[in-house]
Amino acid sequence: TIIINYALTQNQQIESFASNQAQISYAGSTNLAQMFSAYQYKKYYGFNQIFINAGSQPGVQMISLNTQIYPTKNVNFRLALAHAINFTLILDKVFSYNGTLLASTYVGPISQQFPEFYNPDNLTPYTYNIQLAISYLNKAGLQEGFSVTLPNGTVIGNTSAPPLQPLTIVYPAPITPYLQEELTIVVTELSQLGLSVGLEGEAPSVFYTTWTTPQVTPAITWFAWYPDWPDPIFQQLAPAVTTTSYFPAWMNLTSVNNIMATLPFLTNTTQQRQLVAEIYNITYNYAPYIWLPNPITYFFVQPYVQGFIYNPFTGYYYNTMHYT
Repeated sequence: TIIINYALTQNQQIESFASNQAQISYAGSTNLAQMFSAYQYKKYYGFNQIFINAGSQPGVQMISLNTQIYPTKNVNFRLALAHAINFTLILDKVFSYNGTLLASTYVGPISQQFPEFYNPDNLTPYTYNIQLAISYLNKAGLQEGFSVTLPNGTVIGNTSAPPLQPLTIVYPAPITPYLQEELTIVVTELSQLGLSVGLEGEAPSVFYTTWTTPQVTPAITWFAWYPDWPDPIFQQLAPAVTTTSYFPAWMNLTSVNNIMATLPFLTNTTQQRQLVAEIYNITYNYAPYIWLPNPITYFFVQPYVQGFIYNPFTGYYYNTMHYT
């Protein structure tokens, strides 16, 4: 008999596993220390004896930049944001515990579960480089007619133009502890460019039913894409080629669309990789998305539960579990 308790608070999840009421549980990445410290059998079992690292799911998480509206329509502005975020800091502060990394960096839109198509030209994640970011932001200000005052008082962009107005990152509510910490870091990093950035939660349904055109879609959103089935080309390339409200960057480049008219129907892997590499390079330089670390899937499992098998494509199997 399997009983699943859901919609529990984080404290309830921690307490139920710590007291052995739950055999399998979970804690957000920011609560792992609390989970282990509360575990009443920790003097018998170490952290890695109850922590199951199942690897990341085939999907991506990102900050999506609306390519059709001001100010994110400017490619230099998008590149400025991309180079202002310290991904190493996010990994260390949000996705690291006890020497275990709980996420990985990558270059999307295809995730690392598909090595034959993932990042064919080995592009590096956007480097954290504040001076480079300031250079891009200065170009964007000159092109779009806005100014930005850096923390040291220097004015960049069009110095005679009005200041850039505050920005907002929209995320699906309610916010999780790890996402709160991740976005807090992003906001702090962007302040080094003199940008004032706030956070705003929206119901997930708003993402798919209300944002029906670029003009009513926010300029900046936090977004995740985990396809329903594991198709690295037709499904995972979708954020780069599909102009719908499901992908709030509204990327719509003729060069990419022309490639996608034939790519999904090719059977030669070499040709597929060459065309995927083209899409990767175009998307990388167009910067509609800032690819955030992809969290691993993990569980806390009582040591007497054996046969816990997890597959990132299908989930875990009840019929193999047993007590020992």
